[in-house]
This record gives sequence, C-alpha cells and structure tokens, in this order.
Amino acid sequence: MIKVAIISDLHQDHWKTKGLVPAYLSYTNSENADVLIIAGDLDSNVDDTCKLADHFFRDYKHVLFTDGNHEHYSGKHTVIEFENLLSINSKAIYLNGNSIVIDDVGFVGCNGWYDWNFTGNGNEIQICKDATYDWTEIKWGGILPPSLTWRHNAMMINEITSLRDHVREIFVFTHTVPHKKGVVPLGHPWYETNGAFYNSIAHKVFDVDNGLIKNWAFGHTHRPSEFVSQGCNFICNPFGYAHESTYAQRYGVVTIEI
Repeated sequence: MIKVAIISDLHQDHWKTKGLVPAYLSYTNSENADVLIIAGDLDSNVDDTCKLADHFFRDYKHVLFTDGNHEHYSGKHTVIEFENLLSINSKAIYLNGNSIVIDDVGFVGCNGWYDWNFTGNGNEIQICKDATYDWTEIKWGGILPPSLTWRHNAMMINEITSLRDHVREIFVFTHTVPHKKGVVPLGHPWYETNGAFYNSIAHKVFDVDNGLIKNWAFGHTHRPSEFVSQGCNFICNPFGYAHESTYAQRYGVVTIEI
C-alpha cells in the first residue's frame, strides 16, 4: 500500500507573497504520504511553477504535477512550447500524457483541457470565450482547446493501454474536470461556462483500462468534491484564491491509501 496526497489550484501568483502557499502547506503531510499529486494551476510563471513543485520534495518522496490553464497565462510561449519547458525545468515529475510507475501503481497525468461541449447551447463556445480569460491570456499557437482535448485523451489512452498489463492499479490525474458530477450545478452563476472546465471525452479512457483506474484527481473548478462513478473514486481538492475559503486552505491535502 502507498499513501497519495492530493491537491490542485495552488495559484501561488494570486497570493500576495511568493512562498506563502508552500509555507502554508509545509505542515500538511501529517499522514506521511509517499506521493504528492498537484493537479495543475500552480503558478503563471514557468520558473515559479517548477520551484513550487520542487519545494514539496522536503515533505514527499515523489512529487507529480501537471499544468492547468493558468500556467499558460504568461503569454510568452505557446501551449506546446510551455509543455516542453515544464518537462525540462523541474526536478518534480511533470506528467503530460505520460506516466510513472511507483510500487506497482501507474500514475498517468495531463492537463486534459476542455472542449466547449457541456450544455449543448449553440452559443456555448462564445459564452465561454466571453466569460473566461483563457481566450485572451493564452497563446494557443493555432491549436484550440477541443484539439488539445483530443490530443491529451489519445495520449492517456495510449499510456493506459501500455500500463494495464504491468501494474496492479492506475491513478489518473488531470487539471480539467473529467466527469459531469464534478462541475458546478444548474443554477450556479458559472453553470453556462462549464464547457470551459469539462472534458466531455475523458470517459473514453475507461474503455481500455481493464478496470484498473480506481482513483482520478482533478482541479480547475475550485469546488471541492468527491464521488464514485464507474468503480473510480474522483477527488477534487483545490487550494484556490486568497479570498476563497476552501477545504484545502483549512486542512491541506486529501490523503488516500491505494
């Protein structure tokens, strides 16, 4: 058995003091977890993202992370260029559709992205573009979110297919929301923008996992949740912005045994 700690959406750049977030979370490994999963949105600067991920080696033997949408807000690099920079600048393990095996458990991670396909509203794409900053802050480099969603899903499917005969369990983590139960509900002010948070094809990985995906961590919504579907435990534990009072700000990481 290994212990896995889960958190997302650290948003270090939204807190007034750089270093406040790692200082705040430095005490959180009270259950002596072996692996820390950070499901995206660490910082909007590539160097600070890597430094923040690397910081947690003080408390964890393994630190795995992926990028969220906010990592790409610097506007200096395209999405693909930024992915490449993260992969070479961090001591922590950056997963971008690839995997690592730890104690017979395969960990597969990626951003996941979103495909503007939740409500079925004919104006959904425009609503999402108007209501979120992604469209103006991210340098897309000619590859839009729906294409990135298909790209990341294909990478996850390939990785899971290669792992399934060699591990006892698979743990997936994405930044974007992989299941409709994880988005904000009808009546919420942000309901119409769920298409910019949700990956509508993420479920396709269950077609190839041979029942091995038992846990899936995600972020992006800043709405903590935990639920079970298709035999998989889905967990979202966002730290969030300074003005938000989240579970993670009060209690830190969520730790599970697998």
